[in-house]
Amino acid sequence: MKAVIFSRVSSKEQEEGHSIDAQTSKLQAYCQRKGFNVAQTFKVTESSNIGERKKFNAMLEYVKETQKSNKKRVVLAVDKVDRLMRNFKDYPAIAELVEKEIAELHIVGENDVISKESNSMEKMFFNFRIMMAQSYTDAIRDNVKRSNEYKIQNGEYPNKAPIGYINIRDEAGKSDIILDNERCFLVKRLFQEYSTGTYTLGDLLVMSKTWGLRNKNKAKSNLVKSHIFKTIQDKFYIGTMTIKGIEYPHRYPKLVDEAIFNKCQQVLSDSNKKPFKYAKKPILFRGMIKCSDCGAGFSGYEKRGHVYYRPNKKGKEACFCKPLKEEQILESTNNTLKSIYIPPALLEQMKGHLKSTCQAKAEYANSEFEALNIEINDIERKKRKLFDMMLDDNVQSITQDMCDKKMHELLQRQHDITNYLESKTKADDVFYVTVKSILDLCSHAYEIFESSSIDKKRKLLSYLVSNITVKAGMIEYTLQKPFNELVEIAKNDKWWAVENSNLRPLRCQRSALTS
Repeated sequence: MKAVIFSRVSSKEQEEGHSIDAQTSKLQAYCQRKGFNVAQTFKVTESSNIGERKKFNAMLEYVKETQKSNKKRVVLAVDKVDRLMRNFKDYPAIAELVEKEIAELHIVGENDVISKESNSMEKMFFNFRIMMAQSYTDAIRDNVKRSNEYKIQNGEYPNKAPIGYINIRDEAGKSDIILDNERCFLVKRLFQEYSTGTYTLGDLLVMSKTWGLRNKNKAKSNLVKSHIFKTIQDKFYIGTMTIKGIEYPHRYPKLVDEAIFNKCQQVLSDSNKKPFKYAKKPILFRGMIKCSDCGAGFSGYEKRGHVYYRPNKKGKEACFCKPLKEEQILESTNNTLKSIYIPPALLEQMKGHLKSTCQAKAEYANSEFEALNIEINDIERKKRKLFDMMLDDNVQSITQDMCDKKMHELLQRQHDITNYLESKTKADDVFYVTVKSILDLCSHAYEIFESSSIDKKRKLLSYLVSNITVKAGMIEYTLQKPFNELVEIAKNDKWWAVENSNLRPLRCQRSALTS
């Protein structure tokens, strides 16, 4: 008779431990003693419980084809039942081979043969062995579950860590999660940029490619938008792991400041709208206007060369808000934009104050940077000393675990300082650019608005005004700070022209002169 040998292990570790070779040798010796001609040997490394058993199914097909061509039953030789299957999920496929006389099963390690001729007692014992194998598998699963629950309660994360972290195993085989020095500062930067509210998730995707932020997979592929969306919402970065919908504190280093994380969630919430592809001609106030009485939003549309905005009633028929022409809204906003103005004398005072503020800020930053750089140098010295102690066999007072823990603390502190210095430098750059942009906008708000495209006008309006509403056919809105202050200043055209000998900060001057 022809025979097919099936040897299986669940993991690579078992395969490398020669368990699969031991099974195969045992089965080959058995077939030789019985006079069976071994047609094929299947050495399989796959779980019998997880996923599709591709190699197991390939073996079944091979047995069927061999029987079909040979017109005789095939011997399927296995060491034990649990090497073939550990649950009743695969039982019908084996039962089919036996009942149709395609094969007979030789369980060598248990000295058992299951065939068409087997009596009910033999088949019952065979089923018992399957049940015992399944019970063993269930027990392992329960132990793993209890172990995971214990780890979770102790702040250990049982899954793959998100980008910015890496899963490692120490020499004792214990798993741990540490910061990924190749990516963690870039992930942190994603949060910092998004928290400003200036960038969309699409912008972050482009930025991540520019920075060289890649996935942790072998291909190191680029991130996708959904990955960035998931990352921005992941509380793992602020010390909380989510497992099956339940949140637990974890014991690993936090990567993101909680205040920045919360800002990101607010930005995400404010922009939590599906992207729309509108008509070829963009609508200036689309999605920006609501009725102050019923809360209905106004949608824009073009008709006969004019743009109109009509309320979306949807069950709010009790309100009598009516459509508006875009010209009506623009008339109100343009008048406000024209009123935003910094008188030349005040502008010069603001520039002088800004210059002195920047100078004082730079002096403080230099002293702070100097202190932090001294600390970095001190950390480098401690790292070298610790490394020397690790190499010195004569030092008995420090263990490897102590060295590893201290080295991790030093590296973490060094990483935090480096990130802080980088973020401070970037924040300074953004600060100077932002202040200059605000000064330009305050000096020429209307001119900049008029000369801009529709998209830029929408951004300027979101920057300048908020809560645009319609009440009794009239447009109402709130002017954002500090632009509302500038409108009030512009109304008082007498005091600012007088030179003030006390060049205190602008807010102090204004409160003193208006009191």
